[in-house]
Amino acid sequence: MQRFDVLAVLYELHEAQLVVFIHEVDDLVQQLFAIAASDGIAGVGAGGRQRY
Repeated sequence: MQRFDVLAVLYELHEAQLVVFIHEVDDLVQQLFAIAASDGIAGVGAGGRQRY
């Protein structure tokens, strides 16, 4: 196997791992939004803490 072939395989592997990671993060974000919506806490970050 030539050096270029090895680099191409490593690049493809890295790209595939990145795609899987992005999908996993997307799933996690969707789950967090669903939890926030079901708990009624969506939008808490915008001025959720008040100062007296």
